[in-house]
Amino acid sequence: MNSFQFQSFNEALDLIESDINIETNLYYDDELDPCYDDELIASIIRYRLDRPSLSINIHPKSDHWYSTILFNYDNVRFRRTLRMNKSSFWMIVDKIKDHKNFKNIPNNKQNSVEKQLAVTLYRLGCKATIWDICSKFGIAEGTVPLFTSRVIEAIKFLKKDVIIWPRGDYRQKVYEGFKNLHGFPNVIGALDGSHMNLFEAPSKRNKDVYFTRKRRYAIHLQAVVDHQGLFINYDVGYPASVHDAKVFWNSSLYCYRNQLFEDNDYILADSAYPISLNIIPSFKNPSDSRQTSFNKKHSKTRVVVEQAFGRLKKRFQLLTELRTKNTKIATELIETSLILHNLLERDGDEWEESSERVVMYRIQYDNNNNSRRYQAIKEAGKIKRQNLMDYILS
Repeated sequence: MNSFQFQSFNEALDLIESDINIETNLYYDDELDPCYDDELIASIIRYRLDRPSLSINIHPKSDHWYSTILFNYDNVRFRRTLRMNKSSFWMIVDKIKDHKNFKNIPNNKQNSVEKQLAVTLYRLGCKATIWDICSKFGIAEGTVPLFTSRVIEAIKFLKKDVIIWPRGDYRQKVYEGFKNLHGFPNVIGALDGSHMNLFEAPSKRNKDVYFTRKRRYAIHLQAVVDHQGLFINYDVGYPASVHDAKVFWNSSLYCYRNQLFEDNDYILADSAYPISLNIIPSFKNPSDSRQTSFNKKHSKTRVVVEQAFGRLKKRFQLLTELRTKNTKIATELIETSLILHNLLERDGDEWEESSERVVMYRIQYDNNNNSRRYQAIKEAGKIKRQNLMDYILS
């Protein structure tokens, strides 16, 4: 019998870590996935103990920084670390603590909700590697994505109450908010898109479809914001090389336009978007001073969406270089950041404007659709834009 005595089952799991090809949904430390049979784990442990020339490597862990330092930071340092005020952190804990993901099961007590949230926020807020994060919080490497996946699911559960298309009184406030900016009436939102870069090539056979003209792997994000820069609609997940027209024509914004738009309202967009009664882009090549003046006011109004993207990426810096090869996880990290953005800004926790200009990709749509229906929609949009220009510049 081997004389080595484990101090805890966690040490045994650490010991066999190098011998098991563990998928990302199986974790160790004190977070053992209950779907794995205890007898299987015990058999593997016995196998390792019975092997000759057994090399035992127990990796020391310490949560000293988390347990004694993090929550003693002043608000400035706490905010710099977890990308939000202390009060906002506890507000989010309160919103997600009762989610089913955080229910303990027999013989497998979880870490606290606040620790799991802190790990997730630290991951979103910086470009640290998984190893850096587990060292900071005193947890195993596999526990980082486990905590993240639990928190992501809990936060996404809040989406229906956080990412809201304006209705009723909220709709009227959005109208008034945009009109107070530079005079545009009945604006329901501002639209733009961005590429969310990946740190490295995704683990897919067709990974080349994620490769951009700027020689980066990336994922599409198309979003609409209200007058305050809160996200009210988004579509994310398409590979970056997919033609932008396909992203737009298949987006929820276009597919559900009849349910989203009411009366005479519309959204403002970049000149590359297709014009219609619901989407009013700026003039692509202004032909006179009136069109130039209209474009300036249009741009000054629409800038709220670029500023929202700027604050989003400045707060959650992982979005500038997503450190995962799994595009599904990358998409979920983006979605979670959008929901957190709204939660925090509604609570008055706004991120300072970025001094660095956020580069938005220019959407190039194929407007050579010569169908009679499309041409009619296009002409109706042009008439509406002309009427808006007359109103704005009168």
